[in-house]
Amino acid sequence: MGNRMISVTRLGGTEVVINTDLIVTVEKTPDTVITLTTGDRIMVRDHAASLGASASAPDPARDGKGGGEEA
Repeated sequence: MGNRMISVTRLGGTEVVINTDLIVTVEKTPDTVITLTTGDRIMVRDHAASLGASASAPDPARDGKGGGEEA
């Protein structure tokens, strides 16, 4: 698993960064609710692109395409 992080904004305007490995489900009911492996649920209004080095290159383990080693 990678250390992918996403930045989300809670309904109240607070920005939170979440490790994607902790996300169990994302529901839209009508607000977006993210459920974590800890059992916590976070209601959010939007999210930003992934943060960190892994955001610039696809992760072969997640996309199922395989791949070679990075230089």
